[in-house]
Amino acid sequence: MLFTALGSLGDIKPLAAIAQVARDAGHAVRFATSQSYQQVVESAGLAFDLFGDDDYFNRSDVRDAMVDPREGFGVFMWHSNLADLEALYSRLDGLAAGVDLIVATPMVMAAHLVAQRRGVPLVSCSLSPATLLLDPSSGTVDPHAREWRSRLNALRGAIGLASRGFPQMERFNVDLTLGVYPECLAGAQGRYVRVPVEVGYPPLRQETQLDRDLAAWLDGGPYALFSFGSFIDRGAARHLQAASAACRELGLRCLFLSRHSAQALEPGAAADVRVVSSVAHECVMPRAEVIVHHGGTGTLAASIEARRPVVVTPFGLDQTFNARCLEERDLAELLDAGSVTPEALTGALSRALAAWPRREPRWGAARRSVGPQAAQSAVDEIERLLARGAAGRLGQPQLSGA
Repeated sequence: MLFTALGSLGDIKPLAAIAQVARDAGHAVRFATSQSYQQVVESAGLAFDLFGDDDYFNRSDVRDAMVDPREGFGVFMWHSNLADLEALYSRLDGLAAGVDLIVATPMVMAAHLVAQRRGVPLVSCSLSPATLLLDPSSGTVDPHAREWRSRLNALRGAIGLASRGFPQMERFNVDLTLGVYPECLAGAQGRYVRVPVEVGYPPLRQETQLDRDLAAWLDGGPYALFSFGSFIDRGAARHLQAASAACRELGLRCLFLSRHSAQALEPGAAADVRVVSSVAHECVMPRAEVIVHHGGTGTLAASIEARRPVVVTPFGLDQTFNARCLEERDLAELLDAGSVTPEALTGALSRALAAWPRREPRWGAARRSVGPQAAQSAVDEIERLLARGAAGRLGQPQLSGA
């Protein structure tokens, strides 16, 4: 099996967790992704293959553009896929020589081309219903739609596949779609491109080591955790100022995670504020009094496992959809990322803490769908697909109600 993913850490970890279970079941497994995640893949005991480049994450202008509510997804797909589409196809096609099955996210555009040309099954892992529903995309635009059509159809012709009117949609033309997300996101209403088999969210199990200085700081008293994802740092200084002020108002200390801004922010931090670039969520979330995060599926799943009060501040992409699901199910407070002021954040934190006795049982129910059983369910579905020989596969994408 060849597993492949492009994007942030939240795109890599759940697929690696499924790959671990597939490997333990006796399958030969390789994992193809960018250099940034080689250590993550190899520390999970998986064979790493280089595929793609995520240097664009290091550009603040690109990170800002990716969370634009109208064009953000199109910007991400251009930088992660379209900018180097033909080379990505060639690389993945070479890696797929001799494989029996490909497992990918819908964000790997080349995966369906390789699977169709080689005649092998393709399993697509969706990390949020937002990637499969047509309705949440209303109002969004892809500034590169015309280029997608011409480049994809030219590539399809070069490898012997028929052209399509909307070749971008062919990435949903798969043998099996898995919904790899917690049950609090499951069963979303709307028109699906592909109705997924929802298996839950599988956390990646790795050995984690907490920095000694940070461990000592954590022991110093109650704190709130602020985690806004692996590449989003729009307004980091403003968010840190609001977080620090709100925590002091509530008698809490502030642990602030910011991958790209930590070094610049740290010199201004006080003793009751700690700024770090990254830390394993499982090391800090269970001990937090309250958690503020952006609503990405991986961070959401970690907060479900931690079972602590949550405030969600979505920036864009699928985060807004995820946050709305949490609010509708009365699992978290919702605060728009553009409205994070000391006063607004103090109010949201206070409401989350006050509502915790009511919400804690609901988080307990949501927790049942987050764990290693999700990876096992995914592998069971994949093995069933292999067993039936992918009969009747690769039909046209169909719309259906749910």
